[in-house]
Amino acid sequence: FFFFFFFFKQKTAYEMLRSLVGSEMCIRDRLRIELEEQKDQFDRELNQYHLDYAEVIKFEDTESAQAQFRAAFELQKNIEKALEKAKQFNDDEELLEMKKTEYSTLDKLNKDFKPFCSLIFDADDIQRSMEGWYNNSFITLKTAEIVEKIDNWTEELKSLNEQLEEFKEQGDVAVDLQAVVKDFSQHLDLIKYLRSEAVSYTHLTLPTNREV
Repeated sequence: FFFFFFFFKQKTAYEMLRSLVGSEMCIRDRLRIELEEQKDQFDRELNQYHLDYAEVIKFEDTESAQAQFRAAFELQKNIEKALEKAKQFNDDEELLEMKKTEYSTLDKLNKDFKPFCSLIFDADDIQRSMEGWYNNSFITLKTAEIVEKIDNWTEELKSLNEQLEEFKEQGDVAVDLQAVVKDFSQHLDLIKYLRSEAVSYTHLTLPTNREV
């Protein structure tokens, strides 16, 4: 009797398949809900990044641009992570047969921020490099590295000045930095000459702008 009862209570292959399909649908629905919750949180993060961007680009001179270095660095990292996360969301949406979300505002933020970020990084790099070059003796200066840096700055600042044409204050910072780099480049011949006579001039440093 028990065998007979157990036998007739077993699910058929069709019933089992329907049960599995139903379970899969429940899992998929739950994953979709979780994904939507994650995307909502992501949207809030993106809104904060836009606010951060508006604050970071509020600089009027080289000093205030350099002061934004840490904030610009953090925002750059956050945008890079956000781009990776957006791609992962799209991959998950495809897997769960959902419509892909477009993150055009994130792409625009990434594009808009790049020239400001580069300018802030250049302002910091130029200030730190110049400080070291002016304060150290000629024996420690590496002419080839200095020339390479100056060439890179000159090319990049020219490009940034063009990209930031619509932003007067930030564009002026690029112009000011160009002037600083050009002024220092006038010392290159002197550096090369004294480097060749380094043994006799190990105690000498570059003249500051006031001393030139």
